[in-house]
Amino acid sequence: MFKKSLILLFSLFFVFTVSAIAQGIGIGMGNGNGMGMGQGMHKGMHKRGIMNDSNSILPGGKWWKNPEVVQKLNLTDEQVNKIDSIFLNYMDKLIDLKAQLEKKNLDFKTLIENNNFDRNSALQMFDEIANLRVKIKRELFLMKLDIRDQLTPEQRATLKTLRENFRREMMMNRMKMRGERRRGGRRGMGMR
Repeated sequence: MFKKSLILLFSLFFVFTVSAIAQGIGIGMGNGNGMGMGQGMHKGMHKRGIMNDSNSILPGGKWWKNPEVVQKLNLTDEQVNKIDSIFLNYMDKLIDLKAQLEKKNLDFKTLIENNNFDRNSALQMFDEIANLRVKIKRELFLMKLDIRDQLTPEQRATLKTLRENFRREMMMNRMKMRGERRRGGRRGMGMR
């Protein structure tokens, strides 16, 4: 009974871990702290577009490379280059950490699929996976701080306003799409 419960527990952990990886760990404008990095690292490293139908600035991608954002924030060429350099340096680390995480998850899955796996080995691997996730989050946070340090207080405030405007507009668009779907419309589903 205990062994079946442990296998179920590890199986559920694996499913959630794989699901989280599939969704990405992320970089884009994100979790509301004013910096522009969220929790979705490998969604194509955010190859989303920059403008939506109403010409609002989207939160994904290298926002410091968007001419409209550069103008609204009044970023200098030096700031853009420095932010880009910071981003690339951290991405190199994050890619390596994500690869390690994927490998550990695969090893973990292989281990728990074995009916006679060692409990201590499984717990150790579980901890290693958790530690890799913490390392990834820490690197993302450090990148946010390093990028934040390149912006003036006024630029940070403007970036925060741009994000808030985008979120408000996205919420309105979602509500509008839901209303159209309830009425049987297909707008927002790729058909215009």
